[in-house]
Amino acid sequence: MRCWMTPLFLSLFIAPHAEAGWAHDVRDASSALLATSNLVYHAAVDIGAPEFGDALKALVEERGGPSLDLVVLHTRVLETDFQQELFSSLRASEPQRLEAALRSSGNHDNPAMLALRRPFQRAVLDSDVVAHLRKELMAHGLDVATVELEKLTLDTTGQSPRLRCFLWLTIKRSR
Repeated sequence: MRCWMTPLFLSLFIAPHAEAGWAHDVRDASSALLATSNLVYHAAVDIGAPEFGDALKALVEERGGPSLDLVVLHTRVLETDFQQELFSSLRASEPQRLEAALRSSGNHDNPAMLALRRPFQRAVLDSDVVAHLRKELMAHGLDVATVELEKLTLDTTGQSPRLRCFLWLTIKRSR
């Protein structure tokens, strides 16, 4: 039974889907945290709007203006096109650090992985994926303020290495 469960799990939660989408997530303010408005990328079937621009437009219409704090990319970073772009960028900009990380254990607290955090953030910010998001954000007077991440790891157990992390973009008003 476990043999068929692993491919099913991978296909549902890691592989890109044509039906993948963007969902609006609102967290109300509490005594400890401010309220936040987020657009979250989901690789699962039939969640949210299929295009970021459509989800952002619906959010703007629903809230009466651009009100967005975060764009959450935890699952988007796992998809093949983004992985290829990030590795290509890191190979071009930081080949020694990438090689050191590939030779390391790949754990998030490994010194080689810690040294890769800033180059990874730059690669994300310079990626085509984020360029597309920025174009849509700018149409609503918004832009990416920062790339934030937690627990950057490198998995080398498969056919090709994979960077994994919790990844989000903080958003600011551009005008």
